Amino acid sequence: EGELLESDGRINRKRLGDIVFNDKAKRKKLTSIVNPEIAKVLGMAFVGHFIRGTPVLVLDVPLLFETGINQFCTEVMTVHLDESTQLKRLMARDNAGEADAKARIASQPYPMEKKLGLSTYPVDNSGTPEELDGKLDALIGRIKRRTWGNVLMRPFLLACVAIGLAIPVVVLLIPAYS
Repeated sequence: EGELLESDGRINRKRLGDIVFNDKAKRKKLTSIVNPEIAKVLGMAFVGHFIRGTPVLVLDVPLLFETGINQFCTEVMTVHLDESTQLKRLMARDNAGEADAKARIASQPYPMEKKLGLSTYPVDNSGTPEELDGKLDALIGRIKRRTWGNVLMRPFLLACVAIGLAIPVVVLLIPAYS
């Protein structure tokens, strides 16, 4: 069993993953600690980008729907691929065995089909990284052109942020194992 901290004080992410993706109670405890901090950082980022006039904000949030962050998004892209390719890529990326990779995939609270049903734009990731980059760049470009008009509504939208309503945000949802 490895240590949770590296010699330089950083978290040993592989060791942490081994723990939380195989123990539902420990995963729940970790998310109860981490998610409120993530929400604070995202909230500050939303406000900062909004004030600066950022027309489109792209986030990478693996548990977007499960955490409820999607309620602040006007568009959601979900990058997906078939289960066999997903398993192979996860095993290669993490140098993991099949059982560990399957446990990590099974630990996701929502199955991919549900995430796709909640998404505005499903994006297939069965090709090369370059093909995925091209698809995402084109889609984000389309969304930027469409949302640019929202800049004229900034004073109204800023008021909405103050009372907790949605702001124009594009979320790029890429599962950690894609």
